[in-house]
Amino acid sequence: MHAALYVIGLALEEFRPIADVIAIAAENSKPLALLGALRTGVVDVIATSVSNALTVLNLDEQLSVNKPNGSK
Repeated sequence: MHAALYVIGLALEEFRPIADVIAIAAENSKPLALLGALRTGVVDVIATSVSNALTVLNLDEQLSVNKPNGSK
């Protein structure tokens, strides 16, 4: 049995009662998806590269600047 063959999926609301939700992002190809996951408010900890973290922070800043009053 190979673990790579199985995917466990939870709906967003199923994450909310979990005390510590940890997101792991190894690839740097989807910074917008990573930012979206962080903006849900259900992720408590993220494990990723410095490059990914900086890309997501820059993307968040760019998107926030384009919104009225800088609201998120």
